[in-house]
Amino acid sequence: MKKFKPTWLYLKQHNITGLKYFGKTVNDPETYSGSGVYWTQHLNVHGDNVSTVWKKLFNDQTELTKFALDYSGKNNIVESKEYANLKPEDGLMGGDTGISDQGRKIISEKSKKQRHSEATKQKLREARTKQADPRLGKKHSPETIAKIKAARALQTNVRGVIRV
Repeated sequence: MKKFKPTWLYLKQHNITGLKYFGKTVNDPETYSGSGVYWTQHLNVHGDNVSTVWKKLFNDQTELTKFALDYSGKNNIVESKEYANLKPEDGLMGGDTGISDQGRKIISEKSKKQRHSEATKQKLREARTKQADPRLGKKHSPETIAKIKAARALQTNVRGVIRV
């Protein structure tokens, strides 16, 4: 089981439209703008002009979940036109992608079997040859060269012998 990280619950409000978003983050809620699907679309259209109305830090998972579900229910955040939330916030999961666990397994299995065709591989090769090397014409500083040499000195080669 994953160890619980201290988690913030927060309420954001768009300063122009007034739309609200109730969310959770383990990062700084003042700088984190939220990741809900409808909320991020709203921000893309109307700009990232958002204020944090309130925030609360939780160090206990049970308290976090209880508070989040209570707030979600009391404010009817899914049905209310005042909120951008598409599902009740439980304080544990991220945004709802709409994909069930069974759907995730199907997608995972299909993606494991997918391979690029030879024509696609050739197109990728050609595109890469046209890209300029980002280091082209640049040199490492003496400090960086020393760091690289020190790191390589600690590496082992294929036969397991330490380089000198």
